[in-house]
Amino acid sequence: MIIYEISITPITPIHIGTGEDLMPFSYTLLKMSPQGQNYKYVRFNDERLVSFMTTDQIERLEALIAKDDFPHLRQTYNEIACKIILSHQECIFYLAEITNEILNLWQELEKRPQNSFVIQPTICSLYTKKPYIPGSSIKGAIRTAILDPHAQEFAKTHKQLKEQDMLSVIECMRDQKYKAQADPLRALKITDAIFPARDSRIVGQLALYNRVKGESENIAINEEVIKSAAISSLCEGDNAEPITTTTTIALDDRLIKKHPFRITPRSFQEIADRCNEFYETALNKEYELFYRDAPDELYNGYKYIDDAFSNLNQEREFMARLGCHSQIEYLTFSTERAPGKKAFETKTRTLFKYKNMLLPMGWVRCALVSEKEA
Repeated sequence: MIIYEISITPITPIHIGTGEDLMPFSYTLLKMSPQGQNYKYVRFNDERLVSFMTTDQIERLEALIAKDDFPHLRQTYNEIACKIILSHQECIFYLAEITNEILNLWQELEKRPQNSFVIQPTICSLYTKKPYIPGSSIKGAIRTAILDPHAQEFAKTHKQLKEQDMLSVIECMRDQKYKAQADPLRALKITDAIFPARDSRIVGQLALYNRVKGESENIAINEEVIKSAAISSLCEGDNAEPITTTTTIALDDRLIKKHPFRITPRSFQEIADRCNEFYETALNKEYELFYRDAPDELYNGYKYIDDAFSNLNQEREFMARLGCHSQIEYLTFSTERAPGKKAFETKTRTLFKYKNMLLPMGWVRCALVSEKEA
């Protein structure tokens, strides 16, 4: 087993969703001290919070429930939560920064209790409260890059582009039937990339940019994301230290010897080369469609990614794109994502709004730290 320790630095915001939609029964926005200048997003433990409620507070909530007055129930519950959290911070699950857009929307919400405000959380450990990028997401991004040239070739002679069919043909599997236990990338094993619990998240609003109209519009999606080098730079200046964590990529040489497939990568360098070739090519195509003549708020967001590629050490680093809103061109291929299909004619980009800038989502830089045999 060859194990590579890899550092991962998000270049743009990362969102790995949980499928939840959080309402203000599970979070609030709050100044954590009377002298505090900035609001924080506070995700709290609602069961623990209820245990600190007084009899009067509970009766107020029960009266609103009896009236089916959900808007005022939400507003009252949140007011009570804020008071309890300030004196019982053990109710806090975790904190995150917020963008100006989120604060403005929240202040509008306080004036209109009927206006529900939903936030989609990013995945984190229930025990350590640390956000993370699952190893499966990283492997999926690498898998796409490795399989893409084979998909391009396979599509020339096959109308239906299905991954399992392609693998069974390329690797000459028995009866041309795909078997998961003989998958050519089974030898590639990747651990979760875990970020610190503190100062690693920010909550913001998404926007949709339409290249035909040449303009962006806000959409009703508010998300927690893992902070990125672009956000750190905009917030703290060019000397800001980007948030970084580590993971491991292992190549199981025992499986490689047992199943010497063509597609299976044999080294970190092979993985890096394929990822850099695929993601830079895809970014160049995206540039032609969306960024070349884009307004400054969008073009400047793209420049963070372009600069990351320009400063890349090709022998020890590679770029990848993963998570929600990483766009269909960068996802594991399917019939819909086949070369020449309409999926590649998409007219929109989903972006993260931050300080008058629209940031593409999902870009990470991966760098080799060490290598060992186990």
